[in-house]
Amino acid sequence: MPANTVYLVERYIPALDDSRLAEVGARRAAATRQLRAEGHCVEWLRSLALVDDEACLCIFRAADQAAVAEVNARAEITYERIVEALDSEPATAISARGA
Repeated sequence: MPANTVYLVERYIPALDDSRLAEVGARRAAATRQLRAEGHCVEWLRSLALVDDEACLCIFRAADQAAVAEVNARAEITYERIVEALDSEPATAISARGA
């Protein structure tokens, strides 16, 4: 099954700063690589940190929600929820308008 669904992971990270974000990101990247090596269709696309809120939103593309949950479990990163999302990039939005 191709990894074509976008998922958003919402999490809260106490004392969120650059170094904490990098440390969590390294664990997330390693877990993603491990799952991909095992044949799972999952890709970590990017994250957005809301420093004042100690929140982090991570965007994945995966075959299913279970693969995204497994990345987080293996990386030992807690999260509030994983939801299916729609991803819109500037080039896509402009093309859709016919501009």
